[in-house]
Amino acid sequence: MKQAKDRNAVGVLEPIRMFFSASEVSARIISAELTRRQQTYVVGLLAVVVVVFIVSTLLGGIAKGPIIFMQLAEEQTGEMDMLFIKSNLESGEVPFLNFTDMDERTRNAGLDMLKGMIPRWYVTGSARKKWPADDNERAASADVTIMIADTNREEKISFGRLWDLRPLGEGECHVKDSILRELNLRANAGEHIIIDIDVQALLDQANLDEDEIISLVLNGSNNSLDFTQGLLDFTGLSDNDEVAVNVSALAGSLETLFGFGIDPIAPDNQMQTITIGELRDVFPNASFLTNGTDTSLTIADLLNTTDLLLDMSVAGSISSPGGKYPSAVGNAIVIDSVFLLRTAFEQLCYTRQRQLLGNFGLQLPELAEVVDSFDLNTVALTVVGAFNDRKTIYTSPKPTLDRLVVEHSDAIMLELDERFNATITYPVALVMEGFYFLRLLLDQIFNAVVVTITVLGCILIYSLLLADVEQKTYEHGMLRALGFRKISLINLMTMQALSFAVPGVCIAMILAFSANIVLEEAISSFSGFSPEYLDWHVTAIVVPIVIGICIPLLANVIPIRRAMGHSLRDALDISHQESAETSVSVRKLESLGLELWQTLLAIFMVVAGFIVYYMMPYSFIFNDLPLFFLLLLIILMAMLFGLCMVSASLQSVLETAVLSCLLWGKDRVLRSLISKNLAGHRSRSSRTYMMFTISTASIIFGGVVFTLQANSIISNIEVLAGADVQAYALGFYPLNKTDIDDFMREEKLRPSTPLVDWTYTTYGLNEYEQFDRTVASNLLFFPRVRQVPTGVERNFLNVVYDKYFVVEESQSGISKSEIIESLYTRLSTGADYDPPKMYSGLPPTFSEPDLAKKYREIIDVVASAGTKDSFSASVGTSIKLEVEYKVAGGFEFETNYIATPRALISKLPGYPFLISNYAFLLSNAPLLMSIDRFQMILEDNTKEPYLRYAPNGEELDMKQVYYFRVFVKLRDDVTSQERTDFVNELKTHIDRDHHTVLVAEDMKDSTQAAVDLLMTFFYVISTIAVLLNLFLLWTSFTTNVRQNAWAFAVMRSVGFTVDQLIKAYIYEALCTVLSALFCGLIIGILVALTLSAQFNMFLELPLDFEFPYVLFLIVCFEAVFSSVIGSWWPAQELKKREIAQVLKSQ
Repeated sequence: MKQAKDRNAVGVLEPIRMFFSASEVSARIISAELTRRQQTYVVGLLAVVVVVFIVSTLLGGIAKGPIIFMQLAEEQTGEMDMLFIKSNLESGEVPFLNFTDMDERTRNAGLDMLKGMIPRWYVTGSARKKWPADDNERAASADVTIMIADTNREEKISFGRLWDLRPLGEGECHVKDSILRELNLRANAGEHIIIDIDVQALLDQANLDEDEIISLVLNGSNNSLDFTQGLLDFTGLSDNDEVAVNVSALAGSLETLFGFGIDPIAPDNQMQTITIGELRDVFPNASFLTNGTDTSLTIADLLNTTDLLLDMSVAGSISSPGGKYPSAVGNAIVIDSVFLLRTAFEQLCYTRQRQLLGNFGLQLPELAEVVDSFDLNTVALTVVGAFNDRKTIYTSPKPTLDRLVVEHSDAIMLELDERFNATITYPVALVMEGFYFLRLLLDQIFNAVVVTITVLGCILIYSLLLADVEQKTYEHGMLRALGFRKISLINLMTMQALSFAVPGVCIAMILAFSANIVLEEAISSFSGFSPEYLDWHVTAIVVPIVIGICIPLLANVIPIRRAMGHSLRDALDISHQESAETSVSVRKLESLGLELWQTLLAIFMVVAGFIVYYMMPYSFIFNDLPLFFLLLLIILMAMLFGLCMVSASLQSVLETAVLSCLLWGKDRVLRSLISKNLAGHRSRSSRTYMMFTISTASIIFGGVVFTLQANSIISNIEVLAGADVQAYALGFYPLNKTDIDDFMREEKLRPSTPLVDWTYTTYGLNEYEQFDRTVASNLLFFPRVRQVPTGVERNFLNVVYDKYFVVEESQSGISKSEIIESLYTRLSTGADYDPPKMYSGLPPTFSEPDLAKKYREIIDVVASAGTKDSFSASVGTSIKLEVEYKVAGGFEFETNYIATPRALISKLPGYPFLISNYAFLLSNAPLLMSIDRFQMILEDNTKEPYLRYAPNGEELDMKQVYYFRVFVKLRDDVTSQERTDFVNELKTHIDRDHHTVLVAEDMKDSTQAAVDLLMTFFYVISTIAVLLNLFLLWTSFTTNVRQNAWAFAVMRSVGFTVDQLIKAYIYEALCTVLSALFCGLIIGILVALTLSAQFNMFLELPLDFEFPYVLFLIVCFEAVFSSVIGSWWPAQELKKREIAQVLKSQ
């Protein structure tokens, strides 16, 4: 019994013992191999290192990519996670937020997600140099936007990571560098700037007049509209109390304070006493005559001014917003709110009022006492909220980002009260959403590179292991003859694969970690975040390690089967060659009625069907765009790889053609030898061919696609901007045409101005309160399609990019450049037409209707080309324009007009995706007409006063024409600095919160910079791919040389020189590589053109093909270089050996 148990125990342990014994033997064999075949081991090691390193670095870059987009978003919006603006203003209500209360509530709640809140004020004005050196400097001034902020509070919460200027002190300001250049000022040099704040603009923004804001500052709840009355309330005296007046002293004070002599008319010179009540009425309205003139002024006229001049020292030069404020602010001057009130109140005549009222014996409080009694933070125009852990929030996937923003804002609003009256926006999150598609696109680019590099690495390692098996066939046979089991041989080959996989992965991950440190430093310098060297995404660790281990193991499957497939006799036959082998294979699937190609095709069709019919709808239903783009990538890569595999059937034909082109002169004698070598080595060269084809196709495809897409993006940017510069309104907050026109006219008079011309377009008619909808149709009234009548100025085509004003059909005699002009100069009319009367029995109380009025007022329009297919509109024919409007009581009426299209267009600059050839995009397309006709429609259909309130509470008369966009044309040779300075000044004449400026050249430069960076990335990837190809080529030719060493010696013995034979190897490599290069080039261009043509077809843009010559030449040079080196180097081994020695060894 005991012996049986012992035998069972031995039986269980025997396999384990044999495994470890075989492993020990395998380790010794591998160790001996490393000393004998170091080159093969190094190639395998480098292949794993390169693949794992590239994959890890790319995945790490993908994970850190959102930080770059976050920084780009902050450059546009500042670090404004939440922006509070007073909303839903009632008549007379001021748009102020009580920041003190908001800050106290959120701090007391202890909200961990909130880093802090800050108050902000923005006001327009102008600036000039205090001590000008000459007349030019004396005349120089700049329009500016003054940003008032608590700089010390913002520094405490680290608001503005890249802001490198210190907090401000009293009487100091930071000034934009463009303003300093224009005014010839220097920062930190003790120079002063005079800032003229447009108080009236501030009061308009606050929906106040000057007396109201002064009263608000002085005594809060007092409704007095007079500054003097507010001051008198500070005395504590009643209206019946009497005070003495010194008229002579009062006159002297007025002369001293205002700089000119005055003669008092009233109050009476003999009046010695006056009551407070009388003073309230008399003092502000006391009239004086200025000496030497007949001009009569009151004290109120002298004291009430809308000019607030601040004398400030220039502390710092602002080179960039640094996340402190939105880039749309433009020419910015930053003033500290803590010290502003003292200076501003001094400028608002407090000292002068106090001195004047002192002549009545009244003791008023000192300036400091008044200023200290008022908290400016209680009347903040905007409040900004900043989150904690912003980096984690904005680098999260979009669903997580949206959820975190909602959770944070909900928690804050619960503390502020659900009735808190403010509009809340999330500027950074909104801009990040705009970058979402670009972010997905770049992710798919990197994923495609990861797939390509992984496939190339797999082919290389597979070829390396297979070549090793072919070289060791005899050794494996001897090991089996000496008792080595097949399982032990499998163990040996697996350990051999792991012998370079494991060290390669370790080395690659160390290099990848070092690259992560460099990448973290680069991102830190760009974004301002502190570098986190240990912040290494889990996918950048796990995926590369799995790839590095699995590729050698999976690539080892076929070599193991090849080694196990040899009989012992064939393995020990030293004259046996794989290329001369005849084998018989039994296909077991055929017995079931299936062949191998049918099985593979069935699997492919099932996978393709699953992706198209299940996964695609799933991605749309759940709005999973990353999954959708991933599926598109899979389909695209499958098509690319499939074409590369199909091209393998052309390898022999192409190699023959290339060989015919390469051989000239004396080298023609090598043609037969090279042809036989190509045929004999095709089993190995096919892998080289496939690898070069895939790498070339992938690189050329990527380069062509991004060149084409860059051109498409630039074209779309120009269509979006419409002109060199465009400013447009967000919502119904019209542009201030008068202010902008004044600025433009003044700018155009300036010498060397970059401005050429400007033009406006109106709001669409559907934006007006009284209109319900506007539809167009043929004269049969079917079908009826929504259209948006829009007014354009006559110089529209002189300003915009006219190449994107695409005319499909136009009226004869009118050129493209005259189409918009013709809406003003060549009016269609039917004045000679007398329509028949279709009625009778008109009551006596009714006047005879003017039936011809509509024919006299035919509206000339420019319509979308989609109207032609939709309701058969054509140039010169009439269409019906039906305008539905509302009147009191909720009743709706309609007015019909006759319109005549002057042209049908398929694209309109400044209005992307609204004008098109496609009928399904016709709804809500602009219907262009003259401003006069647009005004006529407004007047005809506005039967009663209609008012609409802008976001600041301003009343807008809906019978007036309001302008939505302004397009600006600049000189062709304008410099970047001139363009920036002009745009910064333009921004001071628009509303920062409700208007946006687009600068086409800036957007194109940013796009081109991104494209150049991506092309550089492709240059690097092409070098890496060619390096892997070089390894494969070297491996293939090393095997060829070793297996054909005897033939090499024989050829030498019959008269071929060594140089001729080495040249034959080089020609053979060039034939394979150049054939693959040609196929890869055709496949890459074909797939890229197909993709781009489809993309441009939807965008209705011409296919502007631009071949990436630089990238192609780099790939060609690297391919030729690798083919020469990869074939020349292995052949040097036989060059050193004697002919007899080689023949005897075989």
